[in-house]
Amino acid sequence: MLLLLLYLMRDTCITYLMVIRILFDAQSFEEKIRNQNDYMESIKKMEESWSKNQKNLAARKTCT
Repeated sequence: MLLLLLYLMRDTCITYLMVIRILFDAQSFEEKIRNQNDYMESIKKMEESWSKNQKNLAARKTCT
């Protein structure tokens, strides 16, 4: 009886740990997506800034 109880407790503990792991992985995945979105947004801002600088440089060259 004690062995059965220990066996059931072991399975419960493993199941509990698996659930925690799944939740942690889901949060980690959401965080990765959020970081990827932030990264893409920063690249877009850099491209816009570069484009503005190129236009300003071209405008200066035509003025002189």
